[in-house]
Amino acid sequence: MSYSSPAVPAGTTFHSGYRPDIDGLRAVAVLAVLVFHAFPALLPGGFIGVDIFFVISGFLITRIVAVALNAGSFSLTDFFSRRIRRIFPALILVLITCMVAGWFVLTPGEYTALGKHVLAGAGFVSNLVLSWESSYFDQAAELKPLLHLWSLGIEEQFYLFWPVVLMLAAWRRMPLWAVALGVGLLSFGWNVAWVAQQPSATFYWPMTRVWELLAGALLALAGSGTGRLYPLSGRVAQVMAWAGLALLLAGLLLINRHLAFPGFWAVLPVLGAVLLVAAGPTAWVNRRVLAHPVMVRVGLISFPLYLWHWPLLAFALIHQGETPPVWVRLAALALAFVLATVTWRWVEQPLRHGGRGRFKVAGLVVAMVCVGGAGAFIQAQSGFPGRPGANVRMDETAIAQERLSYWASTTWDNHFGQRDTNIMVFGDSQGFDVFKALSLDDRLGVRNFESSFDCTAFNQPIAGKENQAARCIELFERLFQDRLLEQADVLIYSFSWFKAAEPADALPYYQAAIDRLRARNPALRIVFIGPKPWLGRTWVSINAITRGQTSVQGLNDFLNSIMWVRHDDIAHVKALSETLQTGFIDASAVYCHGGCVFYNDSQFAYFDQNHWTRFGAQLFMTKLQETGSLAGLIGP
Repeated sequence: MSYSSPAVPAGTTFHSGYRPDIDGLRAVAVLAVLVFHAFPALLPGGFIGVDIFFVISGFLITRIVAVALNAGSFSLTDFFSRRIRRIFPALILVLITCMVAGWFVLTPGEYTALGKHVLAGAGFVSNLVLSWESSYFDQAAELKPLLHLWSLGIEEQFYLFWPVVLMLAAWRRMPLWAVALGVGLLSFGWNVAWVAQQPSATFYWPMTRVWELLAGALLALAGSGTGRLYPLSGRVAQVMAWAGLALLLAGLLLINRHLAFPGFWAVLPVLGAVLLVAAGPTAWVNRRVLAHPVMVRVGLISFPLYLWHWPLLAFALIHQGETPPVWVRLAALALAFVLATVTWRWVEQPLRHGGRGRFKVAGLVVAMVCVGGAGAFIQAQSGFPGRPGANVRMDETAIAQERLSYWASTTWDNHFGQRDTNIMVFGDSQGFDVFKALSLDDRLGVRNFESSFDCTAFNQPIAGKENQAARCIELFERLFQDRLLEQADVLIYSFSWFKAAEPADALPYYQAAIDRLRARNPALRIVFIGPKPWLGRTWVSINAITRGQTSVQGLNDFLNSIMWVRHDDIAHVKALSETLQTGFIDASAVYCHGGCVFYNDSQFAYFDQNHWTRFGAQLFMTKLQETGSLAGLIGP
């Protein structure tokens, strides 16, 4: 479908010649993003490279459409065919590579999410899908190999509507620049109004981002009616180029992930990019810096480089389980350059140029549909849990759900009811673990009282948390004043129990608290439960290391090898119980009776370093019964 625009004034010239300085500006954009993703502390505002890309895309696409409209030869079919041949080849290759890599290293939950993101990437709606999941700067976002496709989604959505808008505006004889300005101002206002209340949506949605592309579009339309695109004197061009460079540097150094972005902050990179492009190819900065052959070469491969770099960094993080060493991140970036060069030379260029255009476009569309279908199939199959070894890897999604349900199931205000034994549990999150375990026995009436990790087992703060003294006293007094204390048969103390964190003069406070409790309920049995086994790594690290395990026994052997039984702290709690004449249960000895089990055929016992899942709580309750500790706890 071709269309001639009567709204483009006669004599208008839209220059469409190649500008190497724009490729150099692309290099600035992609290098900023790469440095930010690999070494965020070095360039806190590096993510604004995407905003530079938006301005460049808006400028180039609008110039292409305007030139064709001016010549009376604009064709939507030709426009979209060119976009397909430009974007699809590298994207298809990256999506397929991620699916293959994910098959071998991702858990079922992670692979399911990857399938969803492959489908979203193939449909160019990654930005919308991600806006419903999390913030771009969330820690969990770092584990999504296709997170970076959000920007491609915004650009493709712009490519879908903007040429049509320009055609309609030309048909209605509306000034094209006025349309771009009006839509851009509306989008910018939406962005500013939403950024504080809806930060994720503002970051990802096209309506709040399109003003950045339209800033470039306005620049492309600036020559309308003048016959020249850049009616600038040499001095003005130099000033604009230096001002643009200064704005970009300010954005890179001043903007960071903690600011409300885009909002007003995005004006820095957008205006900076606009000024640099507007300065034209003869300005010194553009001619000497941006048009340098090295910068141009990087700019030419910027698209595949952007596509490759993030999956490599994300898979490195997933494999390492924590921020990879510097050499690993540098190696990932080096590999990204190699893959980008190969992709540009032997994949992009042959498919983008040359004959048989319709055949290439049809093949690329079919291939993209198949890739999206593969992603949907992975999602529908729940990440293929039957893959070798997949069933013994920690499922990050399941663990996260377990964590949420764990803390959502608190019952601070329950009553004992008609039970055989009434038990009060006082402690930090370790106490809540014991509470959840005991609550599985219907014979027991259990109530939990929350203390804090910042407090000792009674009413004093741990070392370094002296500012929490009032809070610690308040939490203990809540327990002491509760009417159910007089009805309780057993009071359990279950804390993190770090001896080194307790004040040197803690014993008198312990004794005073015990005396107060016994005065309130002389029949109360007080029992200290020592620390359970801890795992010596974060769960993300454990997940990474256990990816090589292919059997339940192998996984349990590994987890046992990093298990941390806190013998000194256990001895400390036992000595306290003897001094204060309370009962004592060694949770580590009980849990590991007959062997320490951290995983069965489908469930992990821990959801982090030191908290039980429901399965872990059930396991501890079973061990309490097997060792006779439960009978000793309940008493005669």
